[in-house]
Amino acid sequence: MDSSSTNEITHDFPPFFKVYKDGSVERYMVFETVDAGHDAITGVQSKDVVISSETGVKARIFIPKIDGPDRKLPLFVHYHGGGFCIGSALGMRAKHMLTSLVSKGNIMAISVDYRLAPEHTLPIAYEDSWAGLQWVATHSNGLGPEPWLNDHADLGRVFLGGESAGANIAHFVAVRAGTTTTGLAGLKVDGLLIVHPFFGGKEPDKMYKFLCPSSTGCDDDPRLNPEVDPNLKSMVADRVLVCVAEKDWLRNRGVAYYETLRKSSNGWNGNVELYETLGEDHCFHMFNPNSSSIGGVKEVDVEASKDCLGRYLRVMVVVDVTQALKRCLKVDVKGYGSFTIMSLRYKWLPNYCTLCRHIRHLFRECTVLKLPDEEVIPTEYGPWMRASSPVCNAANRDRMRVVDDRV
Repeated sequence: MDSSSTNEITHDFPPFFKVYKDGSVERYMVFETVDAGHDAITGVQSKDVVISSETGVKARIFIPKIDGPDRKLPLFVHYHGGGFCIGSALGMRAKHMLTSLVSKGNIMAISVDYRLAPEHTLPIAYEDSWAGLQWVATHSNGLGPEPWLNDHADLGRVFLGGESAGANIAHFVAVRAGTTTTGLAGLKVDGLLIVHPFFGGKEPDKMYKFLCPSSTGCDDDPRLNPEVDPNLKSMVADRVLVCVAEKDWLRNRGVAYYETLRKSSNGWNGNVELYETLGEDHCFHMFNPNSSSIGGVKEVDVEASKDCLGRYLRVMVVVDVTQALKRCLKVDVKGYGSFTIMSLRYKWLPNYCTLCRHIRHLFRECTVLKLPDEEVIPTEYGPWMRASSPVCNAANRDRMRVVDDRV
């Protein structure tokens, strides 16, 4: 056979891959994988596990350094990005991001290394990702195949998320989890993190159609356009954080997804928040982890993080919002004692970081918060708080921190 004919390119989708006439695939970008193990700086440990002996699909589990008595930690189930055709849960970027997330958030994480298209056409990546959540659920009785999950994961506080194509997958899994209970007994999805999501536009997506032959590649496909999905109302997550970047070509699609979830007509009754990072491009937190837009994530304090993952930690993980709603949040000011913040007016605190900023601002304005739930103040600082008893001045604002009242 003429080598020139076999080397003929039949499909070309830069910057992802091209396909030759003989069926071989060449990727424009190849991301190297790195070994799991112990991170000396953070103390986070990771290991690789096989979640399906039939398909060979693996996942990487991350666990923070645990000091003191063992306790159950929230679990973040992560799906990596890469246009469904590049990237890996075992890659350097995923390891760096999840190690940081687990360390600073004091959570566990598992990233599913789903099979890539076009060698494995969609919806295989979706099915592998769904199988990954089912595998996690086998640990709900403490008798699953992975000891780390049995001993340390709180499967009543599971969060799904991903970036780009991984965000699309996370949404799919959350919807599917609401339409079937098969294999998910004992597992509760508490929230969803959608970072710089890939969804379809008005024009046909030729690459997606190539990767998924069963799709039209148009906005009549629920996987590309959640608005047309009749099962959207069943999505299990009660709270969703959608993160977009100002310079991302997918920004408007992420905003459209946010607007879709806001519509009461879709039947989904959860809470959704939109967070935009100005001056940044698609998945900057993965490709440029030293970006100035990625703020330091502190354990639990009022310094609002600038990055979406840090914001997510505080909204959903660092403070267990469910417990905060049942009790209160407590403001502790060095030299002045503790003050209670009633937070029972909201079913969920979608703006926990905003709450922190409000508190910090009010302290700067020489105000201590004493918030009877029945009293409100309709200002830009929120229709749900009332201030009283000025005892603190601007010099004390940096002394203030927010802690979760678990007494």
